Amino acid sequence: MLGRLFKFALLALVLAMVFRWVLKPTQRAKVSEFTHLLAWALLISGGLIILGHYLGAFGGSV
Repeated sequence: MLGRLFKFALLALVLAMVFRWVLKPTQRAKVSEFTHLLAWALLISGGLIILGHYLGAFGGSV
């Protein structure tokens, strides 16, 4: 489990370094804005799924 998490963190770090090296500053700003928007969307959708699960919207029992 920790090995997979470490590999994911290493891959994310390498990708971030490549983006910083390849992209122009204006392009980096757009990628950063998209990343923040995507993170918020994932957090909101995760919260809605958890809320729906606890309210019984998915047929499961708590």
